[in-house]
Amino acid sequence: MASPGASPTSQSSGDGTRVIVEGEFSNIRYTEDHAYGQSVQLWRQGSRLLGLFMFTDGLQADFHTGLLEHVRFNSATGELSFDAYVAQFHFEGRLEKATINGVLKRIYPVEGRRVAEDHVILKRDALLTDSLRDYPSEDEWRNRYANEVLKRLGPPGKY
Repeated sequence: MASPGASPTSQSSGDGTRVIVEGEFSNIRYTEDHAYGQSVQLWRQGSRLLGLFMFTDGLQADFHTGLLEHVRFNSATGELSFDAYVAQFHFEGRLEKATINGVLKRIYPVEGRRVAEDHVILKRDALLTDSLRDYPSEDEWRNRYANEVLKRLGPPGKY
């Protein structure tokens, strides 16, 4: 896994190293018509983590997705941090075998002020994890999966 402070954004994205599913972690809860919560899809490429962050706080079909950016992971301690959805979210916490546990801050994009700060526990979802697949390289993961999801559900005008 990555050394403390390692950042995937500073590493080559087309090195051909296989991208392996780490899991999908979620706290999304559903009512009759609505869904609330967050989900993180994680993959491992060598010593780095990459993935997508999803959130919803409205209708069940109203999910928003962003690429994990500025990812830092320490394999010795499990410490994990990332930004997502054009830096509207910042997470600091821990990745454990069955959970991602920590503080999620939501930032108002125009003024940069914090809108919310919540302690979240995202639990590994076996069914959702089984629906993900490995890719032969980061380029394949981006082109065949991430970019397609982001075109539909990503920040407007970004993808």
